[in-house]
Amino acid sequence: MTIYGEPRVWLEEFPLGEPQAFAHDYLGLRYPGEVIRANSWDPVWGEPLTGELYFRIVLLLRRQGAPTARRSEVHDARIAVCTPGAGVSRQRGRLTGELTTIRETQALYLTQRDAETELIRTTLRRRQEGLEQQLMSEESLRYSSGSVVSGPERVAYPGNPFVGMDPIGWFGSIAGWLLSEAYQSRPIQSVELPRPFTPEDAAPLFAALFQQSGAAPEVLPEVLSDFGPGLELLQSPESLEPRGNPVAELIADYLETSPVPAPWQALHHYLAHQVGLTGPLATLHLLLFLHREKPELEVRLAADYQPALLGGEILFGSRITSDLVPVLAWDPQLSEGATTIGPITDPNWNDTLTYISLINPDLHPVAPGESPSLQESQLRDGIDDLVQQAAEGTQFLNLLLGRADRGDLAGRDLAIAESLSRLSGLGGAGFVQSYQALRAVYLSPADLASDLGILRRLSRLSQNSQLLQHVWAYLDDAPTSERLSASWPELALEIQALRATMLPASLLRFAESWDALSHQISRFKSSYAAAYLGHHRAIQQQLPDYQRGLEDGRLKLRALELLNTLPDLAPPLGEGLSDTLRDWGTDLAQCARQQPELEEELRDHPRCSGCGLALDQVLSLDDLQRTIRAIEFELDAQSRRLSNLLVEKIMRGERDQRLEDLLKIIQASDLSALCNTLSPELVGFIGQILR
Repeated sequence: MTIYGEPRVWLEEFPLGEPQAFAHDYLGLRYPGEVIRANSWDPVWGEPLTGELYFRIVLLLRRQGAPTARRSEVHDARIAVCTPGAGVSRQRGRLTGELTTIRETQALYLTQRDAETELIRTTLRRRQEGLEQQLMSEESLRYSSGSVVSGPERVAYPGNPFVGMDPIGWFGSIAGWLLSEAYQSRPIQSVELPRPFTPEDAAPLFAALFQQSGAAPEVLPEVLSDFGPGLELLQSPESLEPRGNPVAELIADYLETSPVPAPWQALHHYLAHQVGLTGPLATLHLLLFLHREKPELEVRLAADYQPALLGGEILFGSRITSDLVPVLAWDPQLSEGATTIGPITDPNWNDTLTYISLINPDLHPVAPGESPSLQESQLRDGIDDLVQQAAEGTQFLNLLLGRADRGDLAGRDLAIAESLSRLSGLGGAGFVQSYQALRAVYLSPADLASDLGILRRLSRLSQNSQLLQHVWAYLDDAPTSERLSASWPELALEIQALRATMLPASLLRFAESWDALSHQISRFKSSYAAAYLGHHRAIQQQLPDYQRGLEDGRLKLRALELLNTLPDLAPPLGEGLSDTLRDWGTDLAQCARQQPELEEELRDHPRCSGCGLALDQVLSLDDLQRTIRAIEFELDAQSRRLSNLLVEKIMRGERDQRLEDLLKIIQASDLSALCNTLSPELVGFIGQILR
């Protein structure tokens, strides 16, 4: 009856006897805690807080259930015990009984749907709300006249937190008081964060600090800007360099006064609970300290704890070193899975797997007491193979650089050469020496994986070097996409795309998807062959007419040029037409290649070997005819000049059969006959007569 007679906020949010999670934001951090409503005190609630619990508020229903004045019953200053004032009002008992009755009555009308029943339900609901408000007012009065004390010293709350009828506000006031008393000298005092730092922010902030790939890119800059400087992790969002922060100093001081190696969980508890960082933030600072501290430290792991790496792989080693921090996947369980932190020690086989398994993926962990000697032999073979591949990769890189005559590698060639140089220097007599050699060169396994990725891409390309050189040669002889865009726009785009793909820097990206590149090459060749065959057929059909027109134009131009040599016909006409006609010239010949034969040839060459026709080579009969008409116009003008001069000579009695014949041709405007008649000898004779 007591339970059903409580206000809804107690029933739904803070049920009797059940600890309920309750968080409070204090100085930029969200602290998890709990609220417990109970009839009587349980000594377990007075034990020191651990884990992700930073305050506890116990609300006792009766004073008789409160803990005694003995300090031994509450062992943590962050635990508050709230007791009501003396006595229980009769008003409260009446209200509780009536509220119980209303709830029992409401249960009788749950399924009925008529108008009268709906009216009853509405009336009962309104009465219930009124009773709940009165009861919460009674609760406020009862606890306002009671006490709120914390810790073994039984420190009293300075004031009255039970103002109003909102329990969330009551508990927020008490939580804020507990946290402010516990963390008066917290090293992170910032209250200027744009929002409170929560446990959910730890994973993206960790990814942002170490620029881990795979994290949501739109989240990382924001979380780094929000929390990096304010939580003493960075100098500024733009700089990932560490700053001299007080948390790092606390860690260093703690390690100086602790055993070697120091217990990890005690250090973590110290930062999270005594210093007040909360667990996720304490873990972040410890990992940053591990990553940056010199000389290098290591964190030893419990035998049954195996954190994950970014790619999802399990870390099989028994420790975390500075180089592994950037490739760890965020794991809140690290605070419980680590055991010690101290100076770095010699690795065992499993500790080296994060590096050496990249060289040979078949290498696997060994059980305690198992010898890795057989796998050591596999490791040496893998290193020898890598060194050989690096040498071959260097040779192929030189081939790529020979194609990069326009700087299309944009400086990457030097970085790739350095990667190959690093891999060429791998070695080591045993797994420890090999691991140490790798650590001396690579700051993290991700750096080694990056170099190996470059080597794999180069090796894949090197295996197909003949095809690549063939495609390069094909593209070098093919027209540019700009010259094809008007007639074959889709083919022009394909050529442009393939040329971009075949640049050395692009090839390194396409090496992992060789099938896609092969398909692109095949599609281009098919499109090119179809366009070329049609173009070849059309040109061969136009060629006879074009060649006849070209020959006719050359004859008329020759005649014009001969007439232009006569001083009496100055100034010369048609200057520049010679160059124009030369532009329309062609050395194409009739080709006897049949389509099947030409199709086969186009697999290897972009043009017909019989006629040498290029895909962008055209025969514009219209342009040729316009040029011929321009020649004819100028030739006709010179002919009229000559006709006038000859008529004058004849009228003066200077007769010569050749002059009369030439005059007849000119006056008939027969340019073809004129072209066939004129010769250097005749022009020389005319010149003598005209003097």
